[in-house]
Amino acid sequence: MDVILKLLYAATITALLVSCGGDSSNEDAAKKEMLGPQPIEAGVIADKSVSMAAKAALFSFDREEDIISNFTFDKVECMNESMLCDQVMKLAGGNTMSFTASNDASDYEGHLEFSRKVSGIFIVGKKELKADLLFTLRPGEEGVVFFGGMLTFNNESTFKNAADEVSIRVKGKK
Repeated sequence: MDVILKLLYAATITALLVSCGGDSSNEDAAKKEMLGPQPIEAGVIADKSVSMAAKAALFSFDREEDIISNFTFDKVECMNESMLCDQVMKLAGGNTMSFTASNDASDYEGHLEFSRKVSGIFIVGKKELKADLLFTLRPGEEGVVFFGGMLTFNNESTFKNAADEVSIRVKGKK
């Protein structure tokens, strides 16, 4: 979180310095740089709505269709000092949380590092929430498959003090 704040501070100062110089072409470039998609560095989350991470205990995928059909995880970890993780874990009630795809996957063409997108249902305890999963599958050595993704769901007032849209970074290997 400190890294993100430092990057935002540096970008703001740079934009202010450029805009004070009066050269509108540099000012426009600075605005585009600040507003455009930012690369995701190792350990840095570019999307402010992502405050949790989870490690998939199990996941199913279709190699030929390049789709993750479902995955489960037991806990979420917060990347900052948010009470959201506690609320999610409390709602789960010690049960495994899961995502199940309800559509075919499609290519993802957004600004994040993922290649595919699929919609489905995220189950936390007895609550079923509509969710989208952005993901990338990567083959490893000896038939191992890795996946990284971002599960985004509508909060629907389920979690207090959380945004309307909540995201969880998910990773797994099989």
